[in-house]
Amino acid sequence: MLRLKKSNVVKRVKSAHFIGRQLSRLKLGQSYYAIVVSSVSAISLISLAFEITIWM
Repeated sequence: MLRLKKSNVVKRVKSAHFIGRQLSRLKLGQSYYAIVVSSVSAISLISLAFEITIWM
């Protein structure tokens, strides 16, 4: 009984680590996405303000 309980705890800890890793990957992906979106919107705003043509 004690061995079964211990293995359950180990499984829970491993799954918690796995979930934590997945969440950190998701946060990293979201931050990269936010950086890309903000830079694209900044470039479009600057090009609207100063009438710069980027594509010829």
